[in-house]
Amino acid sequence: MGTNYFGLAAKQNLKTRPQDFILDEDEIANTINKKIKEIHALHKKNDEAKPKPSPSREFDQLQRTLFKLKQIAEGRENNLNNAAGTVSNLEDRIKEATAKQLKANKAGNKAAERTYRQQAGHLQDELADAKQRHKIAEVENKRAVAALNAFDGYARIEELKKEMELKENKDK
Repeated sequence: MGTNYFGLAAKQNLKTRPQDFILDEDEIANTINKKIKEIHALHKKNDEAKPKPSPSREFDQLQRTLFKLKQIAEGRENNLNNAAGTVSNLEDRIKEATAKQLKANKAGNKAAERTYRQQAGHLQDELADAKQRHKIAEVENKRAVAALNAFDGYARIEELKKEMELKENKDK
């Protein structure tokens, strides 16, 4: 393996040309500013070179986005309704189990009473979980509706429709 002389060369250059190793803050700032200007000019040149998307392509993209937002909102609404139905169903089943427990108690059937009490306890645990899922579904539904309401492409969609209709009329 060869000998590395970089350290010796650096020490020699530091002795003979110290100005190459001393950096001034103003010089650094000027260099950075020059590079930033070059980068901005390059970005501007590249942005100008990019072709604008056709109106039909932009229209399709906006329509796709709107469709996705509507589908998500609809799905979240279905999830919310399902969660609410589950909560309601579990509440009804708890009432039934409690009523059967009381009926078994009056009849003196201790085994059935214990069974219905345990069933009601399990259903109450399920109900707590279902209520938590319902709260989550409410939040998700609100977010989906907010995202749909925040869609700002309606006006642009109408503009593009008119623009494409004008182009079709010119072509005919």
